[in-house]
Amino acid sequence: MVTTETPRGSGYGVVLRAAQPEDVAAIAAVHDRSRCRAYSEILPSEIPEEFGVDRIEAEWQDLLADVPAWRILVTEHQGSIVGFVAFGPCRDDDLPVGSRAQ
Repeated sequence: MVTTETPRGSGYGVVLRAAQPEDVAAIAAVHDRSRCRAYSEILPSEIPEEFGVDRIEAEWQDLLADVPAWRILVTEHQGSIVGFVAFGPCRDDDLPVGSRAQ
């Protein structure tokens, strides 16, 4: 686990750690909120159910189950997950097996 203090010495930190199965709902919620905010200008205000948070949560469960191929880290602030990063094998079907991500 990596812990870093916040700027200005505020006394509370940010924790970066490996995601756990119980983090999936929080990761999906952060993913959904960030997607809605990033694409608010081009997505309809009502996201169809097939693209909603339940689908995102299921996709994160699948990725987390695929460890060690995938690595998923979460960022916690004051006990809440506020960010995530995932990295793993290249998923481009048109690249040769073993290729590095682009």
